[in-house]
Amino acid sequence: MLRRLLRCGKCGRKQACVSDAKRPGRERRFYYRCGKTADFSGRPRCHPSHVRSEPLDQRVWQEIQQHLLHPQLLLRAQKQLGGPAADHAFLCEQIQATERRLRQAQAQRRRLVDAFQSGFLRPDEFEERTGALAERIHDLEGDHQALKHEQQKTLAGREILGRLQEFTTSVADKLDTLSFEQRQKLARSLLEEVVLEDSDVHLYFKIPLPKPPFDPSGKGPTSRVSRGFGLRSQPD
Repeated sequence: MLRRLLRCGKCGRKQACVSDAKRPGRERRFYYRCGKTADFSGRPRCHPSHVRSEPLDQRVWQEIQQHLLHPQLLLRAQKQLGGPAADHAFLCEQIQATERRLRQAQAQRRRLVDAFQSGFLRPDEFEERTGALAERIHDLEGDHQALKHEQQKTLAGREILGRLQEFTTSVADKLDTLSFEQRQKLARSLLEEVVLEDSDVHLYFKIPLPKPPFDPSGKGPTSRVSRGFGLRSQPD
C-alpha cells in the first residue's frame, strides 16, 4: 500500500516493495526494503533493511481512517504553523475599528491641508503635523492589511474544514469495503510520504479537497488530482 510513499529515515532513500515469491509451498509475503541494500559503495547498509509490509500497512491505514473520521486532525499542522486562528467576529470588530480610525486620520489630514491653504498654519507647523499624521496613517493601513489577511486565513480554514467534512462524510461508510487498489489511491491522496526510522513511523499528511466547480476560464490554482477519488490537493 505504501509503494512510492515509504522513505528510510536513516539514509533518506525511498523503500522498494519486494516479495519472497521463491518460497515454494508457502504463503507469499511482501517486504519494504531500504534502497541502500543495493549500494555497492562499501558504506554500511541500514539495519534492519527489510520490514514486513502487512503490519506497517495496517498501522498506517488505521491512522488514515482516524484522520478521515476526524478531519480536524488534518488541519492541526496548519494551525500550529500559523498560530491559533482568531475568532471571526472579533476580527470583524477589529477591522471596523481600524477602518474608523483610518477614516478619522484621513479626514484630519484633509482639514490640515485646508487650514494650511487658508493661511491658518505656518509651513513648518504644517510639515510637522502632517508628517506625524502620515506615519499614523501608514501604521493604520498596515494594521488593516494584517487584520484582513488574518480574516482571510480564518475564512479559508473554515471553508477547508467544511469541505473536508463533506468529503469524509461521503467516504466514512466505505472505508472498510475499499479494495486494495482503492486504499492505495486514497493513501497517495492523503499522504505526502511515510518515513520509517527504527520503530518510529512518521506520517506526513496533505489536505485533500473535493474538486471545486468547473472554471471555464481555466484560471484555477495549479493542483494535483487523484481521479480515482476526485480529490484535489493544493501544492502547499
